Amino acid sequence: MNALSKEEKMKLIIELAEKHDITAYEFGNNTEISTFAADRLLSGKTGNPSRKTVNEMLFYIENKIVGTKVGVEEKPEIYKAKGKSVEDVYNSIERLTELVTKNNRVFSKALEATLLNTEEILVHTETIEDHIKNNIDSLNSLESVVEKSLRRNS
Repeated sequence: MNALSKEEKMKLIIELAEKHDITAYEFGNNTEISTFAADRLLSGKTGNPSRKTVNEMLFYIENKIVGTKVGVEEKPEIYKAKGKSVEDVYNSIERLTELVTKNNRVFSKALEATLLNTEEILVHTETIEDHIKNNIDSLNSLESVVEKSLRRNS
């Protein structure tokens, strides 16, 4: 599984922040990142933000878009007691997020294929309906001819 590079994550942050109207001020008020640092990242003026900053911004965006609270910072002592650092937890969440994103792409492609197949089936169904209608018309014509023939012979 290929992880996103820091540059790709920064680009994603900028795109998602613009798309969902998330401002540097909002990052500054809702994360441990300063408004100034968030502004520099969003404007592309910072070349090398820390991994923690990038991940925290991504988690905030995810929380805002999806509406769930990731909660890694809420109880870091739990992770430390299990021998995991907060950074390990961030990395695990990042890998899980990438896996979910990959699975979403697979499901999306499967749905698209299903819809395409459904459309193809509908086209074939319409063709079959046309043939049936033509056969019914032919049978009606034949019935009419047979009735006329029977009337003449009677």
